[in-house]
Amino acid sequence: MSTDPEGSRVTKMPPNLGVTFIGHSLDNELLTVYVGPNRKEFVLHKKLLCRTSDFFEKAFNSDFQEGKQVRDHAFDEDSPSAFAIFVNWLYRATIEAGSSRSYLYKLVDLYIFLDKICLMSLKDTVMDILQDIALKHKLDDIILFPILKKMARCAAPYKGLTKFCLYAVVDSFVDKHGRENDDRTTVSVRKEDTEMVWKMCRDNLDLFHSYMLRIEFLVAAGLKSESYWNPRARKETSKANRCFFHCHEDTWDCRAKTSVIEEAHFINDEVVEELWVLGAQQE
Repeated sequence: MSTDPEGSRVTKMPPNLGVTFIGHSLDNELLTVYVGPNRKEFVLHKKLLCRTSDFFEKAFNSDFQEGKQVRDHAFDEDSPSAFAIFVNWLYRATIEAGSSRSYLYKLVDLYIFLDKICLMSLKDTVMDILQDIALKHKLDDIILFPILKKMARCAAPYKGLTKFCLYAVVDSFVDKHGRENDDRTTVSVRKEDTEMVWKMCRDNLDLFHSYMLRIEFLVAAGLKSESYWNPRARKETSKANRCFFHCHEDTWDCRAKTSVIEEAHFINDEVVEELWVLGAQQE
């Protein structure tokens, strides 16, 4: 993947539809959140965190069944780098889409974290960013198959990022088979590629079945026909298409309260990792 700063974009959106001004969500009550196995510290405003997600509201202010771990302010299994991007969005309402492979994987970890805290709108926005990166850099199975394996391991449902990676990986397998055999008319995949998927799906028959269905679709549609749709290419004019890899309800039009996409300067990965947070951070 390129690290060209000219390719970066920033997505802006409100932290919470009910929060029109961030000052309304800041008070003197701070809490320290520990993230990752080495327990990296993040000092955050409790009120802002709770107003952003019902998960945090229930965890900090009720007898939420999963609240004990969160009340201890620990997310031991999550990525500090991904959480730093979340904090950046929390206070600045922006998510920068960088061009490096490491940043791509941080966005994947962010997606998994957002799924955990049930922050659906932001999760779908991250999905759009990942989809745009995949299209711009023509990401194939070399990059996307490890992500698919990670999504399968974390027991993610077959939708959203899991579905996107599966579609794009299958398409890459088919394209690779065609190039190696100098045959772009026959839709097929190499035995070793199917073996990789089979090993990944030994305990996930539904995912392997979806793999086979995608191949069947490509056989019927053909890669060069008008029926073929590149999963990396989102069609904003079609609600069904632009929301195909989203996790919100089908009846919800997520563009009614559209995100503002604008060009922005690249923010270096290291800068994002060490981004500022409001409030004093304990050493």
